[in-house]
Amino acid sequence: MMPGSSRSGPLRPQSERHFFIVSGLPDYYDWQKLKDVVRDATTNQPGWTSMDESWRGPEGAKGYFSVKSQQDADSVYDLLVSDIYARPGRALLVHHFDASRLDPVLIRCNCRMHHPGCLGQPDNGSHITARSVLAAQNIRDRQPISPIPFGTTAPMHHPGLTVPIAGPQMPMYAPPVAFYQAAAPMSPVVTNEHGFPVNSVNGVARPYRQPLAVELRSGHATVRLGSTEEARRAIGHVGKKTWEDRQIFVKDDRDAMSVSGGVVVRSSSRTSQANR
Repeated sequence: MMPGSSRSGPLRPQSERHFFIVSGLPDYYDWQKLKDVVRDATTNQPGWTSMDESWRGPEGAKGYFSVKSQQDADSVYDLLVSDIYARPGRALLVHHFDASRLDPVLIRCNCRMHHPGCLGQPDNGSHITARSVLAAQNIRDRQPISPIPFGTTAPMHHPGLTVPIAGPQMPMYAPPVAFYQAAAPMSPVVTNEHGFPVNSVNGVARPYRQPLAVELRSGHATVRLGSTEEARRAIGHVGKKTWEDRQIFVKDDRDAMSVSGGVVVRSSSRTSQANR
């Protein structure tokens, strides 16, 4: 079992009539990608599919899979030996075995494309033999192995004997405690029955927005703002704009009445208005 490795895919039955070993696959292939390729070429669902995680290098990745019928085997073989899945300058190496027997038998391969001197015997150059099939059949389901936490003890189990294996011990220190200075308490602000904010501790809270008084007459509107600066900004923003197909004209009024906000005292509203 290889530490830290895992095998994907379902558990494989111990015998297949049509078993394939494919070498030279792209390095990014996993068993799902290989199974998708096989599924596109077969009528039935492909069988067990896996990638050899120990076979990575210049020769590409190696994968194993099985199919259920002779027709599926012919279709997937013709697909894989074509140039559609070949890497640049190098085709895939495909071996088709009958793995239902005690000693798997090679049915066909395309070794001659890679090794011109090969006469159909896969051990001449490719080193893929019946032993390769047996090795693939004996791949067990491996789960990732988590490393032992540093500074802990892992027991070693033997029949009738338990020996603790102690790892390196490190001094343990309590983590530093962050200190935050408490903020000054804020006075709670509530709203009375008139909708005005009231400070329940200090008694009165003024609203933050300045009031806006609007008087509408026939085609005219008078807007009273709290300051001259606000009036200038309003004229620049609203003047010469169109509303309902009519252009708006804004000018200064002679009235200079100052409008102040409402003051809340003891939950009652009182409006104070400055003299002219």
